[in-house]
Amino acid sequence: MRCAAGDFPYAAVTPLARALVRHAPERLVWGTDWPHVNMNDRNIPNDGDLVDLIAEWVPDEATRKRILVDNACALYGFPPP
Repeated sequence: MRCAAGDFPYAAVTPLARALVRHAPERLVWGTDWPHVNMNDRNIPNDGDLVDLIAEWVPDEATRKRILVDNACALYGFPPP
């Protein structure tokens, strides 16, 4: 949401997000910048809305799991769920 102008649903981010997912899903880890400080004249996003965007940006369930769970487990050394 910070890489493009505008507020939710951050339409300008969708092509970038999809390109990253196509190019290197094994290198992506989901994160948030809550509590969204320094939004400077922009609306504070609803975190639930942001999570809902993941399904739009990553329509494949296995790839979503990889980004949301598996990559973080590998990166931080967590045991698989």
